[in-house]
Amino acid sequence: SPICEGTATTIQLSSSEVGVNYQLRNDATDAPVGPSIAGTGLAIALPTGNLSATTTFNVLASNVTCSIELTDVETVAVDVAPIASLTVGVTLDPLCIGGTSAVTVALSQPGVSYQLRNDAGDVPIGPAIVGTGGTINLSTGVLNATTVFNILASSGICTPVELTSLATVNVAGNINASLAVTSTVNPICAGTSTFIQVANSEAGVNYQLRNDLNDSPVGPPVAGNGGTINLPTGNLLITTTFNVVASNGTCSIELTDLETITLSPSPAINLSVTPASAL
Repeated sequence: SPICEGTATTIQLSSSEVGVNYQLRNDATDAPVGPSIAGTGLAIALPTGNLSATTTFNVLASNVTCSIELTDVETVAVDVAPIASLTVGVTLDPLCIGGTSAVTVALSQPGVSYQLRNDAGDVPIGPAIVGTGGTINLSTGVLNATTVFNILASSGICTPVELTSLATVNVAGNINASLAVTSTVNPICAGTSTFIQVANSEAGVNYQLRNDLNDSPVGPPVAGNGGTINLPTGNLLITTTFNVVASNGTCSIELTDLETITLSPSPAINLSVTPASAL
């Protein structure tokens, strides 16, 4: 213990008694696991069979007269076997020179770590990210040329696997990523909205507001006009950090500046209102 998902081990019983049969059982339900094994006076091994999850076992000892569950129980930890066929994508492609994209892994497995690597030499890029059961984003870092990536999935003692799908981020073109990003009102009251402003926006470039937590788009993109543009946040219920992606049809880039909108609690609206007592 631990073992890899889909493999087996044995539960060892020391100093077994002659004339006693020992039955391995799943401790959650006392369901028997495999056949009973006769004691020999020496150590015996009770096979667990292939396991798909961490499991606790007990052992029932029986002779012709009585049965008793042994006091000691044993837990076998099971590491998740990485799946190589998960879907891989990219958040920004084509990417402007000097920009950062992210390689996505859909349906990532909890307990499995995903390491982004440059496919040329399998060079690791950034830290490994542990799966959540949903889509995770692995940052490419700043790119100045088209790059092909692969992902190595690892889980405990299981054999690491490289995901089958590769991800290519094409890099060409330029957009100014250093524009100032601010807000019109900050902080705001919970349940209300504000605007994220981009100063000196470029004509021919569309600006998409995103929740920086998962890069999900917020509202429609807004076309640049050479001046300041407003990107609506929508009503907010929690403090939120936003980023902005600029795209011109040739490439896309996330603006360097981020903006965090802080929420203040709303005043209570369920207070009792009654007339004052007459003097």
